[in-house]
Amino acid sequence: IMFTENMTLEDFKTLPLRVAIYCRVSTKHEIQEGSLKWQEQGLRDIVDSNPFWHLVGVYAETSSAINIRKQEKLQELRKKCLNSEVDLIIVKDITRLSRNTIQMLILVRELIDKDVTICFDITKIIINKFHREELLLTLHCAFAQQEVENMSKSIRWGYERKYEQGIQPRKTKCLGYDYDENGNLVINQSEAE
Repeated sequence: IMFTENMTLEDFKTLPLRVAIYCRVSTKHEIQEGSLKWQEQGLRDIVDSNPFWHLVGVYAETSSAINIRKQEKLQELRKKCLNSEVDLIIVKDITRLSRNTIQMLILVRELIDKDVTICFDITKIIINKFHREELLLTLHCAFAQQEVENMSKSIRWGYERKYEQGIQPRKTKCLGYDYDENGNLVINQSEAE
């Protein structure tokens, strides 16, 4: 497939492309599982509405986006791209691919070098050898990475304040203890030994 410099997303719809979908959520909570299904369905609808496109795979996973190497489905997709089996990857949003700016840029450059185009549906950003929107991509990814870091700091700060007040911040199972109606730890006599 020959891409040209002035191509838009509409132009891609007229090309016979091998398309892969990548979806990700970060936790296994029920609400996130629904989000994963909605991401996949929304992106499948885009592929299905383009008669020239051939879906080569859906790569959906529940994984943190902090370390791309731990995103198993993304690594599977990466290998397919490096084997020249994919022309276009569709992702809902930049944050679904990664929240690590450096790892994201390394991956994107690697895929661009294999003539893979990446399309982020929400922002309509297209990344390929002619559309190297690296500044825009870097900014989006950096904001997402900072958001995660701020959230982590905020949660940790909240736990520290609760510990200072003698409050158990999370109701995790403690061997030999139960929680009373006020959320306090009490000894479980049958497990005490």
